[in-house]
Amino acid sequence: MPFVILAIQDQYNLIYKGNFGKDDPKNFAHILKTIDWAYENSHGDGFKAYNYVPEVYDYPYVYAYWWYGIKKYGYMPAEVSYGPNQPQYVRLSEQFLEKQKGFSGNKIVLTYEKKSTYQEWLKQFSKYCIIKSQDFEWNVGIETRELCR
Repeated sequence: MPFVILAIQDQYNLIYKGNFGKDDPKNFAHILKTIDWAYENSHGDGFKAYNYVPEVYDYPYVYAYWWYGIKKYGYMPAEVSYGPNQPQYVRLSEQFLEKQKGFSGNKIVLTYEKKSTYQEWLKQFSKYCIIKSQDFEWNVGIETRELCR
């Protein structure tokens, strides 16, 4: 019976309030808006993208960069992962890496869900200075960073 009530609430929010998934960081429309921000604020430069949305398992972002980033912007980041030097866990991932843009070694984009231990995750990027950042209403933050001088 609780499932019926939850389903009715979801339908009500979707049909009458129009805000179903409005604050869900895993909503695919939100993922695409976040990736647009990453590309637009990289100004056509190559970059590495590190994602903490959700923690560790960032496959929706990896896939969206591969599919959407290449389709809309013509390239994908030099690296897309949970963190620097992490193994690729996606089978046959080398097929998706053909359109990577060169990396000058200084620009990264960090995307993170603002919950639990994301501050701990951000500490690994302390040698990079924030160039621009954005907080989205779906509880996701994104930053463009470069190596500090």
